[in-house]
Amino acid sequence: MIRILAPAKLNLGLEILGRRSDGYHEIRTIFCAVSLFDQISVERSSADQVACLPPVAVPENLVTVALRKAREALPELPHARVTITKRIPAAAGLGGASSDAAATLSSLRYLTSGPIDGCQIAEVAANCGSDVPFFLHSGIAVGAGRGEQIRPLPFMPIHAVIITPRIDIPDKTRAMYSQIGENDWTDGSQVVALAERLVRHELTRPDGYLPNAFRRPLYDLFPVIGALATEIEMDLGCSVQVTGAGPSLFVLCSSAAESLSVRHRLSARIDQNRAQLHAVRSVSRPLIAESPDV
Repeated sequence: MIRILAPAKLNLGLEILGRRSDGYHEIRTIFCAVSLFDQISVERSSADQVACLPPVAVPENLVTVALRKAREALPELPHARVTITKRIPAAAGLGGASSDAAATLSSLRYLTSGPIDGCQIAEVAANCGSDVPFFLHSGIAVGAGRGEQIRPLPFMPIHAVIITPRIDIPDKTRAMYSQIGENDWTDGSQVVALAERLVRHELTRPDGYLPNAFRRPLYDLFPVIGALATEIEMDLGCSVQVTGAGPSLFVLCSSAAESLSVRHRLSARIDQNRAQLHAVRSVSRPLIAESPDV
């Protein structure tokens, strides 16, 4: 049996440049894998099977999609039983489903005696979801196109506290993109500038908000999330960022000690029924084989 820790991600900035001819949106973002993990267990089986603990209510598990598309591209692959132990909040802007799919695709290499074409696996990943290709590499990277075009950046330590409001947004990605209009489109230059700061190891705590095209529609549709962000900002005296299309928020910290202190401070103020809190750090490897604790 193969056990893989699949990391969550933060978006350190996310700009939408416009709508493409294929119906998708052109984006620029910076992905950062962080130390909040699902565990993926994979073993040979007589048929493909996927189980999630605890069960997550989604129309179709992205791991199931990944297995199906992988078999279409590589019929010689053995069947697999995949068990997902969830720790990453679902549909929260943290990429858990995409990371699980990427970890599953990566694990298939270990179930076969012969080589697997890495380019084909990357193509399968891109066909599964826009964030999946990033998780084949993890670390920190610029995402372009739909998010599937990945340019790795030099790794640097990044520390943060993630705040995930306990709110359900049905069909979240589609719902949030439906709220994006031309006034939310930008040219991607802010993400380019952030990437340059990361190359120089200068992004520890930004002076203000990191760009995220979903901040306005998220706070407009769900004022309770905006109110929570304002409450945290008043308490901590720093900017609260949005990752992905939300609803997760995060605060960048200067060190692991500060992130633990911030998590402790927030846990004393924010009831667990309102939000989940996680102190995390950036992780550099695609398949993390270490303790998921900070």
